[in-house]
Amino acid sequence: MGLFQDQTDSLSELRRLAALVMDPVRLHEIGASQWPLAMIAYGLTTCNDTDKLEYSLGIYPHFVRYTPAPERLRCLSQLSRFIVQRKGDGWRAFLCFALADPDTSLRRHAAFLIATLAPPTAAERFTGIEELCNLLSMPLPETAEPLPSRTPLLDSTLSLSDLRFLPVLRTVISQENEQTLSTRLAELDATPNALSCEWLLDCLDAHPGLHADICGTLCRIAPKAEQIVDLILPVPTWQYAKPVPQPLHGWTRPEYFQRMLHRLAPHMDGDEIDRIRNAWS
Repeated sequence: MGLFQDQTDSLSELRRLAALVMDPVRLHEIGASQWPLAMIAYGLTTCNDTDKLEYSLGIYPHFVRYTPAPERLRCLSQLSRFIVQRKGDGWRAFLCFALADPDTSLRRHAAFLIATLAPPTAAERFTGIEELCNLLSMPLPETAEPLPSRTPLLDSTLSLSDLRFLPVLRTVISQENEQTLSTRLAELDATPNALSCEWLLDCLDAHPGLHADICGTLCRIAPKAEQIVDLILPVPTWQYAKPVPQPLHGWTRPEYFQRMLHRLAPHMDGDEIDRIRNAWS
């Protein structure tokens, strides 16, 4: 069991813990030190039951209460190793981490695992990207503790730098209203790359009224990367012996600003263009 080998030596213990998590009356029987293994057991047991999301979000605060962020991250990493061994089966076990964890970096990491480990289907090659887009716009069940912002799911996906994801990510632009998109743009913390910039430009084309928000986002994210890249990400990563991203193109920030200028100019005034030019210089 790797990280948790000292806590159990039998499959029956995993089943016992999973059963405890699934029974709200018996949650109190799970010791504080058992919660990481219990969440793994529960996630792997219920991963293919799409009706479990509401319950998963409801019990996640118990996991957080007894498990510090570094332990939750180790739990997430251990779970990801199981999912890789299972060739992607069970990837939905990451959903409650991505939606409910109070730590923003951990939610981003969980979203990254969803994007890169979900196996393709006949209908969609990038199943994880599609699921993250759905989660951004779908109404979520009310929980006892309010769920944090879902924007880190978008952050994580846009930071992957692979333009093949853009057609799926355009659904976020069409499904969310301008007020929600404005909030997303104010919170967005993605790296500047070909994917994130093209998505922002598509957002500008579809919603010109958000020009000030998009200007602010482009200026804010510009310092996060010296080079603007376009690459191919091996997805799902478990299909590859060495899942190394393949760079396709790279531009300096001033070069990429020039590439964006013809799409920015019709929607922004001179002051906004100058602000972006200075940020990208």
